[in-house]
Amino acid sequence: MSGRRYLTEYGMVEVLRAACAEAGGQKIWAYRAKIGPKYVNNILAGRAPPGGSVIAALGYRRRVIFEKIEKPGSAAHVDIFEIKETQT
Repeated sequence: MSGRRYLTEYGMVEVLRAACAEAGGQKIWAYRAKIGPKYVNNILAGRAPPGGSVIAALGYRRRVIFEKIEKPGSAAHVDIFEIKETQT
């Protein structure tokens, strides 16, 4: 992926799509990643979001950032929280 470090959920689905194509298909990639092929198909079809096992198998981790919105003219203030999915 051209050195991009952060992705949207859509971007992660595209990374999965490319990984499946490179592996020779969804079932092959799922088997190698030890993930159910139906789950992989549901992600690619937009019926499920990519979860921790898929994200980790692709070499990424999930980060969620919350930014405090300040009133115009006030000093900028940002609170950042990381939520890491646990592997099951």
